[in-house]
Amino acid sequence: MPEKRVRTTQTRLRIKQAFTELVSEKGFSAITISDISRRAGINRGTFYLHFVDKNDLLEQLEEETIKDLANILLTPLPAPANTDSDDIFPFEVLRDALRYVVNDFAFISAIAGKGGDPQFSEKFKRLIDGLMEQGLCRAHIAIAGNAIYPASYAREIALSHVMAIIELWIRRGCSEDPEQIARMICDTRHVRFDDLLDR
Repeated sequence: MPEKRVRTTQTRLRIKQAFTELVSEKGFSAITISDISRRAGINRGTFYLHFVDKNDLLEQLEEETIKDLANILLTPLPAPANTDSDDIFPFEVLRDALRYVVNDFAFISAIAGKGGDPQFSEKFKRLIDGLMEQGLCRAHIAIAGNAIYPASYAREIALSHVMAIIELWIRRGCSEDPEQIARMICDTRHVRFDDLLDR
């Protein structure tokens, strides 16, 4: 790799690390370009060679993360050999996406946290919705809903269960293994609320 490209990559990594730390400490709205530049050990001019402003920085870093997660979650899978299979949320796909979260935990936890971007979780949720839609198509089934829960509400319930697990896991510092969380998500549709009560 040419030396200039290496320096550019290293500078962007330093900016990302500085930005991540500051969002965790102060929240996105409170940080300035000067804060980021000082923490990254660069001058403001160098920052502006890479980003227009802090909103552009947030957008680019978030876009990279969402794109990476989309490549994991939304890569089409082959049709299952077992035609009776209805694996809506494939374990291996979820596990790999959650491993990605662990590998970039500092940034994702900062951006998904209180001081980060409220839209990040919604973007993540759209990816999970896409994964679910692929699973439904592979299994040749649909969310039909019923008299109590129309289809749109039933779909939201399914997505909310998955996102609640992922968001709590991130808030807890990804303390459980990705495999354990992926398995939990895969099993959620078989678990009734009554099953979780100590009777």
